[in-house]
Amino acid sequence: MKTWPCLFWIAWVLAGCDLEELPPPPVSKAETAYRTHCGTCHQWDGKGIPGMYPPIAGVDWVREADAERLIRVVLHGMVGPLHLNGEAFQTSAPIMPGQGAMLSDERIAEVLTFVMRRFGGRDVTVSNEEVRTVREGDGKRTLPWTERELFGEE
Repeated sequence: MKTWPCLFWIAWVLAGCDLEELPPPPVSKAETAYRTHCGTCHQWDGKGIPGMYPPIAGVDWVREADAERLIRVVLHGMVGPLHLNGEAFQTSAPIMPGQGAMLSDERIAEVLTFVMRRFGGRDVTVSNEEVRTVREGDGKRTLPWTERELFGEE
């Protein structure tokens, strides 16, 4: 007798769900890590949230950038104006927070390998050693990067 209200509630909830918008289940440890640490802002499909969080799917930063630049962004974050595919990306979001304190070199390497392959169409592998080298080379940096710094303009 008490199951009917529960079944009614479940049917009502499911009727309001758009199941086509749900992402497919992750297929790798790296994809799971991406969705956990990056997907909230950049979205599971890499398209970001217009006017808030930039896309990473199909943009020059992911298609063409060297791994070192992307490692720096993940480790320390980024702030300020951003250009994607030659156009300014306008956002009200203040920064991308650095993930270096939370993520191991191995996890960053996995996630960036996934991102560069899935969203950049590149056959690359970012190694733990590459991440460790950048982490050590940046020393005690605590501030997020700017686009100008990352491109050597400051």
